[in-house]
This record gives sequence, C-alpha cells and structure tokens, in this order.
Amino acid sequence: MKSLYPVIMTEKVAETADFYVKKFDFDKTFEMDWYVSLKKGDYELAVFDCNHETVPGHKKGRQTSYLILNFEVEDAKNLYEKLVVNENLSALLELKDEEFGQRHFIVEDLNGVMIDVIEEIEQSEEFKKHYM
Repeated sequence: MKSLYPVIMTEKVAETADFYVKKFDFDKTFEMDWYVSLKKGDYELAVFDCNHETVPGHKKGRQTSYLILNFEVEDAKNLYEKLVVNENLSALLELKDEEFGQRHFIVEDLNGVMIDVIEEIEQSEEFKKHYM
C-alpha cells in the first residue's frame, strides 16, 4: 500500500473542502467541481461528489455519514477556543479530559461527519495497564 486517506462523499464538495481549509488549515492540492484533494503535512483528506458518474449505481447519491475523523493535535484547548468559542462552531462534545488519556472535543462538518479533536494526556493507572 502506498497511501490511505478518507474520502468524504457529499453533494457539497466546494463547501466541505472550504470548511476543512478554513477550520483545520488544510491546503488544496487538487480541485475540480466534483473532487478536491486536501493535505495538511503528511495527512490527506479528499472530498468527492456522491453523484459523480464513477459512483456505482446503488451507492450514487449516498453521502458520508456516521463517520468520526480523529484529528490529533498538540493543544486541544487552543483549537477549542478558536473553533467553538471564537467562531461559534457547535460542540457535540464539550472539551473534557478522559481517564483513557485524551483531552478532546467533538464538532461536525456540514455533512454531519464528526471531528474528534484529540490531545494526548496522561492516562489513569486503570487504563495504563491496557496499552501494549
């Protein structure tokens, strides 16, 4: 395998791509009206028109849903302040520390794709014993 990256299928290609560019600082590396490639450092994400001719018939028109993208960051609190407090993006889960070793919050894009913004923190003793 040379690469692996998620592709969000939507009817709102441009708007979805712009969301990730504006909110999470992705750069566009390829853009057409039906497909946009995004990149941030070593990480890639694509946005694809769910009605494109290459989508198999029984899957055509189905938009990505029930997906969680985990974005691991250095400072979840800082990004929470930027997105939720300053830009009024709704938090599905408010910023919180978890005993399993995460400080995180969850927002969603305009397609309902959940984005779990995660900062690794110290795990509780109970959870430490489960790590390999």
